[in-house]
Amino acid sequence: KRYHTRRHGKLQGPQENAAAEAQAALQALTSINICDECTIYIDNAGVIQNTMKERWNRPRERLKMGHRPTWNRIENMINRRKEHGTPTHIRWVHSHVDDERRRLVSEKAPFKCACGGDKEGRCIPTHHHHHGNDQADEEAKKGVTATDTPSHQSHTRGEEAYRLKVRGIPVTGSTHTAVEDSCRKVMQQEADASE
Repeated sequence: KRYHTRRHGKLQGPQENAAAEAQAALQALTSINICDECTIYIDNAGVIQNTMKERWNRPRERLKMGHRPTWNRIENMINRRKEHGTPTHIRWVHSHVDDERRRLVSEKAPFKCACGGDKEGRCIPTHHHHHGNDQADEEAKKGVTATDTPSHQSHTRGEEAYRLKVRGIPVTGSTHTAVEDSCRKVMQQEADASE
């Protein structure tokens, strides 16, 4: 079975590329039956590397993560799929290969492009994976300018049992960094008040 969906929407919380790519992967995982084999194509190697890390037994590491609720949900979905014996594949698509200079994949690239490349190792811009990636980029651009946030996309859904808030806003990134920043601001305010 092949599922093709085109969606966009503004993220809740900070607008960051990796967060948007992770949210897209999560949407793909939640829109496919848990018993159907799944291959997700993403152009962000960091997102793919993050999906390969298992963090359930390492809560301190999870607390340092940006967009933790999304990553928790992705890991949960992949683990549930494993429990059902359903493979989940995540493949890398080299981005912006319409530019001739970007077609050759660096030997340092952590993954091989899903298009397979030609005999010289250059990406094939007309390959359907690159076409699909271009469509995903178009949807992402629409999402950046969108004014609405889909209701299913709560940026705290999937968060840890205990949450840290700073000035009433949930911290979905590194709690360590949030505490350091808050302490620094309080010390600066106290120093300014004493002058």
